[in-house]
Amino acid sequence: MEAPVRGGELAVASSAYHLGSPSPLFFQKPELASSLVLVPLYTDSRQRHPDLVQAEAPRDTATLSSLHHAPVALSRRITEMVAMLSSTKVVGIVSDRCAAIGKTAILATGAAALLLAQSPATAQRPTSADAPPNVLMILLDDIGIDQWRAFGFGGISAPRTPSLDGIARSGVRFRETWAMPTCSASRAAMFTGRLPQNNGVVAAILPATDLAVSQVSPYEMTLPKVLATAGYRSAMFGKYHLGSGPNNPAGNAAPLELGWDRFFGVLVDIDVTDTTAGGVGAGQDYPYGLVDDAAYGACFDLETGSCEDLGKPDGLKGTAVGRLCATRGDVLVPATTCKDSPVSAEDLGRDDAGNIVNNGYYVWPFADLDIRDFEFTGEESIPERAAVLRAALPVDSAEIPRFRGYTETAFVDEAIGWIKERNAENQPWFAVYSSTTVHTPYQPPPPELAPDWDVTCPNNDCSDPSYLPGNRTTANAMIQAMDKEVGRLLTETGIARPTRTGELRLVPENGNTLVVVIADNGTYASIVKAPFDPTRAKGTVYQTGVWVPLTVAGSMVARSKRGSVDHESQVNAVDVYSLIAQAAGVDYASLLPAGADLDARPILGLVTQSRRRQAQTLDGAELDAKGPAGRGILNDAAIKHWVSPFQPSGPRLNYAESGVAAKDAEAAAGLNACYVQSASLCTDQFFYFQGLCEANSGIWYGPPDNPDMPTGHPIYPTCCSFRNAVAAAEAPDGTPGFELPDGSLIGPEDVNILEDYARAIRNRDYKLVALDKPDCRLDDGSTDRAWEFYAVDNRPVAPRLDRSRLNLLSTPDGADGCDDPALSAGQGNACRALYTSMQRVIAGRDFLPGDGNLDGVVDQRDSAEAADYIAQFDTHQSTVFDFVGAPDCDPLTAICADGKTDEADLEFIRQRYGASRAD
Repeated sequence: MEAPVRGGELAVASSAYHLGSPSPLFFQKPELASSLVLVPLYTDSRQRHPDLVQAEAPRDTATLSSLHHAPVALSRRITEMVAMLSSTKVVGIVSDRCAAIGKTAILATGAAALLLAQSPATAQRPTSADAPPNVLMILLDDIGIDQWRAFGFGGISAPRTPSLDGIARSGVRFRETWAMPTCSASRAAMFTGRLPQNNGVVAAILPATDLAVSQVSPYEMTLPKVLATAGYRSAMFGKYHLGSGPNNPAGNAAPLELGWDRFFGVLVDIDVTDTTAGGVGAGQDYPYGLVDDAAYGACFDLETGSCEDLGKPDGLKGTAVGRLCATRGDVLVPATTCKDSPVSAEDLGRDDAGNIVNNGYYVWPFADLDIRDFEFTGEESIPERAAVLRAALPVDSAEIPRFRGYTETAFVDEAIGWIKERNAENQPWFAVYSSTTVHTPYQPPPPELAPDWDVTCPNNDCSDPSYLPGNRTTANAMIQAMDKEVGRLLTETGIARPTRTGELRLVPENGNTLVVVIADNGTYASIVKAPFDPTRAKGTVYQTGVWVPLTVAGSMVARSKRGSVDHESQVNAVDVYSLIAQAAGVDYASLLPAGADLDARPILGLVTQSRRRQAQTLDGAELDAKGPAGRGILNDAAIKHWVSPFQPSGPRLNYAESGVAAKDAEAAAGLNACYVQSASLCTDQFFYFQGLCEANSGIWYGPPDNPDMPTGHPIYPTCCSFRNAVAAAEAPDGTPGFELPDGSLIGPEDVNILEDYARAIRNRDYKLVALDKPDCRLDDGSTDRAWEFYAVDNRPVAPRLDRSRLNLLSTPDGADGCDDPALSAGQGNACRALYTSMQRVIAGRDFLPGDGNLDGVVDQRDSAEAADYIAQFDTHQSTVFDFVGAPDCDPLTAICADGKTDEADLEFIRQRYGASRAD
């Protein structure tokens, strides 16, 4: 498909996901420009190539930078290149039909192609004893330790993960790692180095309802900000979920406010699947968002209106044809051809406003952000920056652009391009590939990543949907597809190479990269692997909800420790902060405001040092001398409980917590009871509309999303009202009497309500749990404290878990606590030690009302910055300076935000002048 190009002219093709840095030699050799041709950048099965048609293009850089199909960052790169090519003009721009936006690449053949192939963009920086390492963090979504053979579990049918297994066998596996129970709380802990009670993010963030005080504060010294002081560039590709949307002053450009230089991905979670498959069906006809009962059909591209015939009329009916079309972001009209289709692209896959409808992992709202697209001088205040960032993307999630293509492939494409650019610049980098797998909704990956998923209808009869693969099979396929993309990320950036067995082997001698793999919380109930407990999974502080895999591999891992397993160290997600900061050689303690609390414990020595050196590094006295100043867990009286100098393998206690976010009262009115039968769990904290509840395998007891399609269920605004109704339906003999939609009957003992606040702390042998449960006798928001105590261990295959029947406390709700008569003397002592440690953690809470900028004192700077926010926005904007306004709330003891920052907040700050952490 060569296009004749005249000497001195340059063809620009928008057909690939990565814009590589061109070789300077290329621009110094004008004779090479005459050999340029217009070709696609990728040639494998992941990329569908459009027909390349030469088109007239704008000839001035100002017009070029405003092209509709080029994102701002890529337009800027084109502009820079055009400026370098002073005698060259652009003659061709081609749009890629696969994506919602165009991507751009300079392409060449002959000598020019050879020069580009040899560009340093594909090479790792040389390893040096003094060079700071690059850091690649692979952050997994909802994949608890129960899924992993490499960690001794995986159940009967563990997903095949040769890439992640290869990383595990090249580094150190930590088998006693805890995260927080929910996505946002864990991610905030990792990137701020502070526990949820200190950073304010105690629950999964819902941008539509959760206020700024329950999102990551722009005043936090986040990990990207820390690394920037050492010259690092930071980027995240994939799921963000640290705070965005209308209640965040920076809106949907908030990732840049927290220090990321580059972000590409989804701001929260993947949306629900389109169970109508683009309007072809109705209601829940197509649960996976694809036509699953067709032998052939017309596949319509919703952007171009073009159509392609797929399958054969005499073929077998099943999922293959529909999946092939859906994975492109297109819509299949079954049992027809493009010529004979009764509908056109304009009739499909759009809402009443004409917007393309989200469809799980194939059509999704995305943010494409680059700090270089903003002309910040460094003199702006945080409120001023927020106002500029907020304008970069629509705040309404319905107006955010849609990407058409598989999430994990798009994320990895962007990550590879960005890493290669950093390597070409010989600049240290911190990259996070944050997968959306295996969060709900469950949806099969593209055929090339999961070839075994498709099924045909028995006897060509598709009337009974039981032939479809279930959630567990689909989830395995999603994890395996993600693993393949991890392999591509590592091999194409030179961090690893494949072995004969298909696994990956890291090659630290070829570069200088630290690789950290961790999950954000445990597995969701519906796909938990045996013998773990689906009734105590993600969202709870029980083992299945917080026990996650952690692997640290790469250039900094001592040779003697590569392939080793740490069975003892109680590592926490919050410790990832210090691990990476220490690896980069940053004195992060000096960057914190005076008196600031830091909960991250130094664990780098667990992978880089001998056991003797570890014992010295983990000694409490040395931590006090070299660690962060302040009252954090590392530095107060609780230090001996968190870090034991007598256990050289590492920290000996672990901690997790979860709570309820501060919410906008009007928006939160949509929250209703959602009952997840597989987990016997009810929550009224997270699911604010029917589709979201049902996408998480729940039964919705709220108003229907479509008033014309009632659910047929009564409405219960709280889980207490639902549980009370279940109890009222119970027969006099105790027989369950409340009927679920599937016809099964449940009783009150089958309804466990997610706690308002939950804490757990453990040592090697025991675990103490404190639960603030709603008091359903009153159903007025009040809570009762309950205690539970368990014996736990980490044995492979059959670990001792904290199941409800194994609670060692015999009195109702653990009323007698550690003095329970059922406990032995040794158990009682262990219980009391854990209780004391938990109380010390709680006492260390960083809560200083009025201190919005987190500098440890309430003063004029707080009131000035609060006033700045009001000036930049108005008195109706939620900010971190929103301290008062919620009814019946004491701002000195609780978060009383009302969703607006106004004169009442300013007056509260003034009244608090002089208060400090030292008080």
